[in-house]
Amino acid sequence: MDDYRHLHRFFVGADSIVGGEVTVVGSAARQIAKVLRLGSGDRIGVLDGSGVVHIVRLSTVAEDMVNGDIVATETVETEPRVSLTVAAALTKGDRMEFALQKCTELGACEFIIFSSKRTVVKPDARSVERRLERWRSIVKEAAEQSSRAVVPSVRGIVSAEELAGVISGYDLAICLWEEETSRKIKSIISQKREFRSILIIVGPEGGFEENEVRMFEKVGAVSATLGPRVLRSETAAVAAVAIILNELG
Repeated sequence: MDDYRHLHRFFVGADSIVGGEVTVVGSAARQIAKVLRLGSGDRIGVLDGSGVVHIVRLSTVAEDMVNGDIVATETVETEPRVSLTVAAALTKGDRMEFALQKCTELGACEFIIFSSKRTVVKPDARSVERRLERWRSIVKEAAEQSSRAVVPSVRGIVSAEELAGVISGYDLAICLWEEETSRKIKSIISQKREFRSILIIVGPEGGFEENEVRMFEKVGAVSATLGPRVLRSETAAVAAVAIILNELG
């Protein structure tokens, strides 16, 4: 039996699986046929976000459509016990993409992209839709590469005020702030380790204005530091996710 971790893996919509057959279309089909050059008899892993992976033996392979039969189904046990959401202030292209990719690989389950007072990038509505499409594609590819059971969602771009409005919905919300000098993520988590949902808030390249942090704190967030060095926004996001998931196992 193939170990799904050694197979190329693809996320598909639930409607792509009918009975014991799977149909893959679009860019994933092109990758299977043209890039990976797989053919009839080869096997791939197919996930629909339900927490299982289907081992699929390909029957027909074309650039626009790939079909195959499910030969086995396995539970994917790669998801962390805590649901971790990263609220990331909008940054310039590559930096945003790096944060999304690496945080997905580490285990973040959701991203909220927001704009704060010091956010440099100010995209228009059309640009926002293009960016969201690009970001979701990056997250999907990162989830496939890292054997995730689900594809993290990406939503935005919301305002800092809108972000503040959802903070109370999490068991714990942590705002990274360079002006906080003593309170660290590890000490916050150690006070209560039974969290089901955590929100980590990461500011823009120029940092938060104090009144934004106070707004987050007023509705339940806790400010924290990552240490004495000032990190880039994307570095801070990745470091925070790694620390939290390591502390919570």
